[in-house]
Amino acid sequence: MSSEIQGLAPKVYVFDKVNDCHQFIIAKTNEYCDVKFIVFVGGQLVCNLIRNIHDFTQVEAIIILNKSQLTEDEAKITERYSKATHAANSQVDVTYESAASPMKIKVIPKTAFTDPIKFSFTNNQEDNDDIGILTEPKERSFRQHNENFIGRYSIFLYMLHAQPYSSSKIDLINLLKEEDLATSDQIKMFEDTYSPEQAIPFYTRHGFIYENLNRALRELNIRHIFLFRFILQDICYKLRDLMSREPDNNELTIYRGQISSPQEIAELVGAYQNQSIVAVNSFFSISKDRNIAKFFLTGAQSSLCDGTRLATIFEIIIKKQDVSQFLPVADISQLSDFPKEKEVLFAPGQIFTINKFDIIFESGVNIYTFKMVLKTGFKECLNQVYTKVEKIRSVQVHHPLFHIGTLLAEEKRFQEAQDLYKDLLSKDVNEDINYACYRQLMTIANQQHNTHEAKLWFDKMNEIKVGKTASPNHDDGIPIRTEDYSTLHHSMQEIQNLAGNFLSLSTHDLCQALNNDENLSNRFENLNDHVYNMVLIMIKNKQYTLAIHYTEAALFSSSISGMIPLRPSLKVNFYIQLGYCYQELKRNDESLKYYKMALEDKTHCSPDDYIRTVHCVGKILETTNCYEEALHVYIQLAEDYNNDSNIGNREQRHEVEECIERVMSSLLPAE
Repeated sequence: MSSEIQGLAPKVYVFDKVNDCHQFIIAKTNEYCDVKFIVFVGGQLVCNLIRNIHDFTQVEAIIILNKSQLTEDEAKITERYSKATHAANSQVDVTYESAASPMKIKVIPKTAFTDPIKFSFTNNQEDNDDIGILTEPKERSFRQHNENFIGRYSIFLYMLHAQPYSSSKIDLINLLKEEDLATSDQIKMFEDTYSPEQAIPFYTRHGFIYENLNRALRELNIRHIFLFRFILQDICYKLRDLMSREPDNNELTIYRGQISSPQEIAELVGAYQNQSIVAVNSFFSISKDRNIAKFFLTGAQSSLCDGTRLATIFEIIIKKQDVSQFLPVADISQLSDFPKEKEVLFAPGQIFTINKFDIIFESGVNIYTFKMVLKTGFKECLNQVYTKVEKIRSVQVHHPLFHIGTLLAEEKRFQEAQDLYKDLLSKDVNEDINYACYRQLMTIANQQHNTHEAKLWFDKMNEIKVGKTASPNHDDGIPIRTEDYSTLHHSMQEIQNLAGNFLSLSTHDLCQALNNDENLSNRFENLNDHVYNMVLIMIKNKQYTLAIHYTEAALFSSSISGMIPLRPSLKVNFYIQLGYCYQELKRNDESLKYYKMALEDKTHCSPDDYIRTVHCVGKILETTNCYEEALHVYIQLAEDYNNDSNIGNREQRHEVEECIERVMSSLLPAE
């Protein structure tokens, strides 16, 4: 460091190692709470030092010296980290007006980013909107428990169960390169030295791991979480191992200090007043030492009226018996490069209750203090999550990534869902999963009114279910009976003759064809009648999967045009047959969906079909222990019998009474 630079400030310290500089900042902050640092860096330390110290609130600026031109990695660093600035020694203009007053940095850009920057250390109270280096991202650690968290937790649950691919490490490396999330040296080091046993040291040591992983978890960036998932799993596995070594009666009081916004303070106070539970949605570091927590409070304003940088300390009491093995918590000091931080690491998904809120005036600022404990009764608190997860897992396709795609599609996050389905297809897990992915992709394309793409995915489904056999003589059921085969073959021939090429037409072309061909509507009706007859034969021969395929194809071909709806009574019959097929395959969730769709159009459902469908719905609800809903269904049918003497014979009326009694006995206590 030049003598000109050394003469600018009261004290200057020189370090050769990144770790020494990091530990010095921690030590000085514990000794002097309001200390500020301006860091000058050069040589080979640039990238590593900036990544390690940038997020400390006490570090006001990091100036890269002795570099006439930055390397590619250093240039990326200055773009990514706002406090880092490049300037040659001769271009640095720094003044120090009052050593007795708190320092405040003002950044005044002269022209472009790479041109010289002038710093002024002043005592004035100017508006600091232009002080870019004081602006830090607001990364909120706690959120109130809500539906958003339910979805987050479900996705996290599935990510923990999604086995990494053999290419997972390479896939993550490609992401780090493509999005400039790490330097070339860091990527090389990660490629050569990362192993599951080193997951926690890598997490604590390298910003490109913990910053990007936690950012992905906070923002619910599915692609990034998906690619980081093997590290996520490795860290959780190691935390479980560390936790298992601790005494069963272990109890800790730990602390977290951070700068919070007034909005976050208000939400946490509201959670305290309402006794709501509070959830953390990323890995969460905390210390056994309160002084370490205070280290992160420098730069806070003294009150709510002063601005948006409010000092907050979370004091958490943790008992091992309250911690879920699934979401572990452990002291990682022995594995950390910074053991003096006495770090305890929480896995994502923890939930807390706030027992006490207080405001303490300490070190010249008001500190908003929240005393919290881990919520006991983990499964009870997350009952909504487990219910939703189990509901999705009840479908036939068992693959965590497919279920994540389903959750995303439900939330209309179509692009992310499509990316997951396509990734699964690229791995070619098995035909069932491929078929399910194609069907979901077709559904999404349909919802986005992309008929061309929907047709492409439908063709892929058709290749799997029909194209793999020369004839419809084999499926998941029994071989088709000889007496039915000729009828089935005839129906398929008629379908091929009637369909022609219109299914390959776009919506625009189909509309033109309708204007030019008055008989096209009749062709659709005849086509669907033949499909329905064919489906009945397939169901008779227990060819349920093939029947589902052709039934859904008929519904799809009708929906893509928007011009020629199915005859209402035929559509209801298709829904009923789909419900029956899924019920026989024990896919209750989808069976209920189609049965209920049939019942919604009650006017086009024959009395006998209506009664049978209601009983099917009731039986499925009983099977899944949804007794209250089943009772409502049976009571509605009984009321229909009373209101209309033309439906239901004596045996059917007696049957519904027995159903009501059976469900009531399940709902009422045994005595």
